[in-house]
Amino acid sequence: MASASDSSARSQVVRRVMVKEAVKADSTRLRIPLDSLLMLPAGASYTARSGRAHASVTVKRTGNVAAAKQQPTEPSGMTVYVETGCDSLERQCAYYEQENERLSVANSHLTATVSTKKKEEKTSPRVWVELLATFIAGLLLGGIITTILIQKKR
Repeated sequence: MASASDSSARSQVVRRVMVKEAVKADSTRLRIPLDSLLMLPAGASYTARSGRAHASVTVKRTGNVAAAKQQPTEPSGMTVYVETGCDSLERQCAYYEQENERLSVANSHLTATVSTKKKEEKTSPRVWVELLATFIAGLLLGGIITTILIQKKR
């Protein structure tokens, strides 16, 4: 039977408070004159970075490539792509992935510890003493019954 101290030790609850990390807002700007944007060669881009924020502007030409080379300032058949991002979300995702991995490892260790404790409880010395006492009682009872049966046959 478990004592009161055993049951109180098993019912302890661990509480962990997760605080969301405050991330300062970052921004960046690109100021590109239209004629510079139209003269941008294929595959090139304008980029800007400020802190964790970044931006990139590229121009893709579609349609008649030969005509676009002769008249690179003609906006027809051109598409402007603007890509922006902020590394703070990547950092926050990496933090939560690491925290999840750490908690998963801790959980597996706790699960292994609990199963080991359960096995130890099943094979504690008290259990062995009870098994030995039952075995000896069985031997004694078998001996008594054998003696009684032998006496009745005589």
